[in-house]
Amino acid sequence: EIPVIADEYVEIGFGTGCVKITPAHDPNDFLVGQRHGLPIIKVMNDDATINRFGGKYEGMDRYAARKALVADLEAEGYLVKVVPHAHNVGTCYRCHTTVEPMTSDQWFVKMEPLAKPALEVVKNGKVRFEPERFSKIYVNWMENVHDWCISRQLWWGHRIPAFYCKDCGEMTVSREDVTVCPKCQSHKVEQESDVLDTWFSSALWPFSTLGWPEKTADLAKYYPTSVLVTGYDIIFFWVARMIMAGYEFKGALPFRNVYFTSIIRDEIGRKLSKSLGNSPDPLDVIAQYGADALRFAMIYIAPVGIDIRYSNDKCELGRNFANKLWNACRFRNMQGSVTAGFDKLTIPAEKLTGDERLILARLDKTIAAVNDALKSFNFHAAVHGIYELVWSNFCDWFIESAKVRLYGTEEEKAQVLAVLDYALWNILRLLHPFMPFITEELAHQMGFLKDGESIMVAAYPESFGASYLPADTENICTLVQQKYDLVSAGRNLRLSSNIAPGKKIMFYVAAANDAAEAYLKSDLVSLTSLLNASEVVIGRDEYKSDDGTGAPSILCDAGAIFLPLKGLVDVAAEKEKLEKQKKDLLGWIKGSEAKLGNAGFVSKAPPKVVEDAKAHLAELKEKLARVESALAALK
Repeated sequence: EIPVIADEYVEIGFGTGCVKITPAHDPNDFLVGQRHGLPIIKVMNDDATINRFGGKYEGMDRYAARKALVADLEAEGYLVKVVPHAHNVGTCYRCHTTVEPMTSDQWFVKMEPLAKPALEVVKNGKVRFEPERFSKIYVNWMENVHDWCISRQLWWGHRIPAFYCKDCGEMTVSREDVTVCPKCQSHKVEQESDVLDTWFSSALWPFSTLGWPEKTADLAKYYPTSVLVTGYDIIFFWVARMIMAGYEFKGALPFRNVYFTSIIRDEIGRKLSKSLGNSPDPLDVIAQYGADALRFAMIYIAPVGIDIRYSNDKCELGRNFANKLWNACRFRNMQGSVTAGFDKLTIPAEKLTGDERLILARLDKTIAAVNDALKSFNFHAAVHGIYELVWSNFCDWFIESAKVRLYGTEEEKAQVLAVLDYALWNILRLLHPFMPFITEELAHQMGFLKDGESIMVAAYPESFGASYLPADTENICTLVQQKYDLVSAGRNLRLSSNIAPGKKIMFYVAAANDAAEAYLKSDLVSLTSLLNASEVVIGRDEYKSDDGTGAPSILCDAGAIFLPLKGLVDVAAEKEKLEKQKKDLLGWIKGSEAKLGNAGFVSKAPPKVVEDAKAHLAELKEKLARVESALAALK
């Protein structure tokens, strides 16, 4: 006879709705057994052979016993049918042997009294999580916490301080090694071979590394610390347990903030893992791209609390950025020694040019934004802000516009170099936490630091705008940015008209209003240089050629910029060439659309082939739009 019990754990729709319960060999069955007072019967030895409770199968290996059991059922007519069933089977991650769950004596820690203060400290905000949403996961787990099994059967770790007498069986737990049994005075005493769970040992990290249990100076200074940085996948394993251990052993929280990083995954979304073999060796990546490039790229592509898909080629962004900064510093070094007082703004604000005001305003805005981002642990936003400042504002525009004044008077050269040095010194310090090696090197190369000094202990930049830049700076910056947009438009006109970048040509600008006209005329030398023009004429009316020759144009906030084509291109020949290109493109587009309109091709071709065909069609249409635009300009 087999006793039958009723329990909600059983899925009625699975099989007959009646399942065997083995409390000694399944964690869920163990809980069912506890609810119903079932006996806990182990049928396996530690070497996975069947023990005396296995009856006639005693001594057989588990796999042999299973085959024999099925054969016996079939021979005696008890086997009704065999149904394949897929389910999770635990395996050892090292040798891939199937793991057989079974009960054993283990050491546990009662969690409820430990969890109470650790739960309250997150609820009342004394410990702050970033992103905040992870606090809900933490609270839910802590409110439903189970007692913690802290013993592990491993070769390495802190051995559990329990000692057993081989003569009388007495167990002694002691801080000091026990060599004599306190009960029977026997010397046959052995220490527990189990070690503490890794996470139990790791929970001691915030204070054990500072000399605890001794009252050291480091412990007094650094406990509690400011921020813990970790992955959200170990909230329960490590974060919760450090907080619990902190209150238990020190009576205080171990840290005030917890910043959860993104989880790095491969290109198909799997977590990077040594066992999967999908994790690149960081040293190989560093050898190819540089440590700073890897560090910068990782922060750049990782929004707060969102997992990222990583591939090595994403480090090119960091390497290119480092090269851009390096070249900017090399250009500056070519102009002579660093300006004395490079760390201060001593130029009267009213003497600053529009370009100088703009870079200082953008620098000030970025400094404020980066400081705010660091306070809120938004490192992704901080890096994006620095990237935009350095790549576009500083390197692409300010340095280019500065070249005009470098060949001006000595006073003009001294002023633009002073602004350049001040901006560069701030940029290097601003960037240092994200790219520590190149910023340290460049700070010394530039002469900002002496031998023995380090940028890592230099003061971090602070906002200066309100105390230095004039009240009308915002209006001036708008006009300067409009000038840059006008230059970009002029360069695009040159490109679309197939005119070599080095060829000096004439541009005409129809200013949008009086303010734009006045500013552009006052900054005509800079505008002409940035456009690489032979001449830039500023007016208010649209351009009209005296012989009807075309002049393609682009409309910007500052006005419309025209590129007169007279003497630059053979209009008739250019029209003929563009008309032919248009005809060819229309033919190719028609063929591509017919191919994608074929249901047979779309249904049978591999998805990659179909996607490539769609991308090719989009590219053809984009080319057609450019050709038609060029034709319209010629007319």
